[in-house]
Amino acid sequence: MSDQGQDVNEIEEGLFLSSREVAENEEALTSIGITHILTVDTWPLRLHLFTRPENFVSLYLRKNDDDNVDLLSHFEDCNEFIRRGSNVLVHCHVGVSRSAIIVLAFLMNKYRISYEEALARVRAKRPVAPNDGFVDQLKLYERMGFAIDDTTPSYQLLCLTSIASEVGSYMGFANLPGEDRRKLNRYRPTPYEYMPG
Repeated sequence: MSDQGQDVNEIEEGLFLSSREVAENEEALTSIGITHILTVDTWPLRLHLFTRPENFVSLYLRKNDDDNVDLLSHFEDCNEFIRRGSNVLVHCHVGVSRSAIIVLAFLMNKYRISYEEALARVRAKRPVAPNDGFVDQLKLYERMGFAIDDTTPSYQLLCLTSIASEVGSYMGFANLPGEDRRKLNRYRPTPYEYMPG
């Protein structure tokens, strides 16, 4: 169910999930009482265009919706930002993958629940479809006890893979023809390959 006829859903009291379209609509944000905006997108929110930008506290994560992108490293900062706000909007471009992962991580941490249970709670309010790489990160977060443990080999591998992917995209590997890119990806391990037990 959407609030105010907009593409925004209240996941739990004071926590909203939406697309960028809603996040850029100052009137809609004001009407539902949003005080904090967490943006997970390739472009920051244009708050400077709002008539009252000082009414909003914002956090911006510059992230693509790609399997190799590391969001896990930001879960603790995002959780703290959400906890500090009274009415928090989390959004990405469409509001179904990147922003959903941040909301799922928050719920998992707050209630100490599994990825599957958090997903069921969110899907009861909004259809979401996080990419497989982000789902792997949430499952790793669950196995680490809902906190970042930088001594965990799977976490270290995720960080290295993410860095390599970013470096590769800057060096032009992202522009390789499809077949060559698939050959390179065959050698990219998943975060689960080195997880003990």
